[in-house]
Amino acid sequence: MAGTDEDTVAAADDALYVLTAVLLTPAKFPSVLGDDYPEACAALGLPPLADGYGLVLGQDGDGARWTVVVDDVSLVAVAVASWDCGMEYDLSPDERTVVTALPGWPLAVAVAAPGVPAPHDPGPESADLPALRPPDTTVWGPAQRRLGADEIALQ
Repeated sequence: MAGTDEDTVAAADDALYVLTAVLLTPAKFPSVLGDDYPEACAALGLPPLADGYGLVLGQDGDGARWTVVVDDVSLVAVAVASWDCGMEYDLSPDERTVVTALPGWPLAVAVAAPGVPAPHDPGPESADLPALRPPDTTVWGPAQRRLGADEIALQ
């Protein structure tokens, strides 16, 4: 027999339900993570690469939040551009492009994957690092200053 039902369930639990993605490149990065690209990379514990990274934010089968860092920036850029145009795009990074999987989300995400438990941080048995969290919006600091500057720039 090629596989068992237990293998299928285990594969489903390991699946990442992609909710959104963002670019982390020298030209475009979430400014809430830092004033410049190297600082944004450092916030995630990543070395700055010339081509940058794609950050894929999703949930596993248990509902845990994960940020999958990939080095296939073009794949993530196409997905984001497609979604911005209202088109569907199945963002499924190849395992060879995965740099690391970080627990949590560094940015606020307002949606959740249907059919899985509510988003939560992975348990300590699943993650060696503390979970990433979006900046605290109840206090003023560098992250809030950068968010404010981004809003003004959009106007």
